[in-house]
Amino acid sequence: MNWKQKRNIKKILKPYRKNNNIRINENMNITESLELDLSPESTVTIGSNFISKRNVSIRCREKGILKMGDNVFFNNNCVLTCREKIQIGNNVIIGPNVAIFDHDHNYKSPNRATEYICKEIKIGDNVWIGANACVLKGVTIGENAVIAAGAVVSENVENNTIYFDRNQTKKFQ
Repeated sequence: MNWKQKRNIKKILKPYRKNNNIRINENMNITESLELDLSPESTVTIGSNFISKRNVSIRCREKGILKMGDNVFFNNNCVLTCREKIQIGNNVIIGPNVAIFDHDHNYKSPNRATEYICKEIKIGDNVWIGANACVLKGVTIGENAVIAAGAVVSENVENNTIYFDRNQTKKFQ
């Protein structure tokens, strides 16, 4: 890691230094821009060897709980927004343009712009999420799973499974 990257990491983490609910290992590799937007009431843990490419946005709102394990990689242009709880295991690869949301707007409410329906997301160890995939609220992705490029994950994915879409999965050894 060069001196510019170290300075960038310190700048990104500075606003969160005094918040005891936010624990971020400084052993990070940020290629360009990482946007951290963390509410003071949120609880955030990011493990060691976190890698972020360009234009990654991680948001933890209100009392959201975000836990990332070690060796998590975010490729370019990813968005993760947590309002309730998102857990990401160890050795997880997240491809470019992936979106992960643990909530939906409550479209039936007159306050649909600010009212949400939230459910926890769990992403197991050794998961690979392909480019342009979207992971929606309430989903558990099992260990060693592969999410195909462009997939919309709206239901649970078993361990050792390739997930293409709701109607097509493939188990592997």
